[in-house]
Amino acid sequence: MNVPTSAEEWLELPEISVPPVDSKIYHVLKVGFALTSKQECYKLSIPAIEKEIGRCILPTCLIKNIDGKQVLHRCPLSLTEWAISTVALAQAGMNPLPCDIEFGIMGDRVYAEML
Repeated sequence: MNVPTSAEEWLELPEISVPPVDSKIYHVLKVGFALTSKQECYKLSIPAIEKEIGRCILPTCLIKNIDGKQVLHRCPLSLTEWAISTVALAQAGMNPLPCDIEFGIMGDRVYAEML
């Protein structure tokens, strides 16, 4: 499993499947993000969140499938702040992962809730 180092590599990751009506639970081992240049995101039409660091933040999750295989996925961009917060918790010594996480849609936004 290689962490993406470009927006193109991030786009090549399988996206987390979030059903439009119900929710889906995944066993998430790690949450992270790729940092890419603003120009690269603009060129690829990725409306990523840009922080003070001058880079685009592209969220990812390492998921353990039912068969036990670990697969790195890209998360919807609306989960960027959630990914940043989850990484910050881990860096502060309060890592909640691995755990089951429910992904769903509430209103017009994707959510992630640790179970």
